[in-house]
Amino acid sequence: MTDIFLSYASEDRERVRPLAEALETKGYQVWWDRGLAAGDDYARVIGAALEQARLVIVCWTPASVASIWVRDEAARARDAGKLVPVMLDQCPIPLGFGAIQAEDFSRWNGAPDAAQMQLLHEAIKARLEGRAVDAGAVAGKRARLGRRIRLVTALTTVAALVGIAAGVSTILNHRRQAAQPPVTAELGLAEQLLQLVRDGTITPEQAIELARILESGAFEGGQATVPESAGPQPPSLDVALANAASVDPIEFSALARELYRANVESLLRSADPLVREAALALSSASTRAEAFDTLWLAAEAGAPEAHAIWLVCGAVGYATQNPRGLEALERARQADPNNFAVWRLLGYAYAQTDRLTQAQGTALVGAGLAAQEAQEPDTAEKHLGQALPALEDPLARSFVQAELGDVALARGESVLAAERFQQALQMETDAPDAAGGEAYPDLEASAEMMRLSVRQRYALALDDAGREREACIQLRAAAQAGQALTEAPPALLTRCGVTAPLLAPPPTGPAGEPAPDRASNTQAEPVRGPSRALSPQPREPQPGAPGPRPPPQPAP
Repeated sequence: MTDIFLSYASEDRERVRPLAEALETKGYQVWWDRGLAAGDDYARVIGAALEQARLVIVCWTPASVASIWVRDEAARARDAGKLVPVMLDQCPIPLGFGAIQAEDFSRWNGAPDAAQMQLLHEAIKARLEGRAVDAGAVAGKRARLGRRIRLVTALTTVAALVGIAAGVSTILNHRRQAAQPPVTAELGLAEQLLQLVRDGTITPEQAIELARILESGAFEGGQATVPESAGPQPPSLDVALANAASVDPIEFSALARELYRANVESLLRSADPLVREAALALSSASTRAEAFDTLWLAAEAGAPEAHAIWLVCGAVGYATQNPRGLEALERARQADPNNFAVWRLLGYAYAQTDRLTQAQGTALVGAGLAAQEAQEPDTAEKHLGQALPALEDPLARSFVQAELGDVALARGESVLAAERFQQALQMETDAPDAAGGEAYPDLEASAEMMRLSVRQRYALALDDAGREREACIQLRAAAQAGQALTEAPPALLTRCGVTAPLLAPPPTGPAGEPAPDRASNTQAEPVRGPSRALSPQPREPQPGAPGPRPPPQPAP
């Protein structure tokens, strides 16, 4: 008997392939119609496989929502009690399926050990073992993992692009030709990718492949070059855990390059042609400084890709001795303090400027966040606790103290968690004043966003500790900020009489489509970014676009 039947639209086959392969690496037997031979009765074979499968994973996309085959398969699975939906895109789910919790894979980076796969694996395992899913535990893990998506190399799914061998110099030479004729089938794929960037029509998968081609030029002549003798490198997260208090050049190189690959694709897809051109120009030493200036000005002007700009400029800038590379890394940390890679890169950068105490503290924070992601709460608590005395920035101290609250909350120590969140709020209160005139202009907004998040988590801890009245006071204070309360359970908001918006509108990409993962998503969109100047902003809804729908209910 097959463990899992994958239901999807034929147009999404290559997007579903990484999911099928990731499930197979977990030991599941997956059926996704690869074995259909000529002459097979399609409907009969599909129906038999659907009937025999123990679970059915339906992959929702605009194409599958419109497919009568997928909707029929989903309905049969739902009626048989074996439906497990995932969302490859943020799209309206068909009527009749909205009450079933669907895991959000719209920003999945393709890694089998990514946060989304951890949650899906837990749900599948519980269903196959015939036990109920601990909805509370899963909800807590979903909130934590949603704030911290692991930074790994994005997985490309376009096989036609695998054979691209054109070098960076070839791409840049074509880019400099002002009157290039229209691209034809005879020209190389690299040139076609370049033209797509110029036209602003490059797809996420194509941009990922182009980013890989540009990478060597972006870091040429810098300190992010791994010696050939070093051999294959272990995952960056494992390195962070093994060398918690320091960052060596090899880890810095790996993290900087991963950060670049995971974020430059969004710059190549920007609606602003100046940003697209600057992203290309980063890959040439002769044009890198001017490109850096262009991207910096765009980010400070509030470009939708500002957060990705700080990450790319931080990684490439510091690696190639640009004097503003360190500042870009600091801005990236403020925009998304949950990104363990940025803390680790800062640990290396501070050490190179003899700020040894600060270097050790930031490196330890990165190791603590990596441990949280690896589901090692005791190790996370140790590293974060060691980091706290070494941090000078009040906002950074507040963030770390709140992360320690998360560790306690995950272990069910609600009283201790509440104490830590309360201390985090106190640390944060005077953060902008403590930073003085040297602070970035958006530091106050960053503090406000952090306060909003910590208040919601503080309320969760208070409620778990049986202090509902105090929890409601915190939620009402958070609601006064007028922002979406994304970390508080709707049931608690209802009990407290809080009517603030529960969900923020999803971010959109250059053409109005849902934005892809940035990073790391690592880069996901920053959950607690400081302001318009530092984090991507949702665009106005397109005419006729459906409004936000309420979140699906937890699976039984």
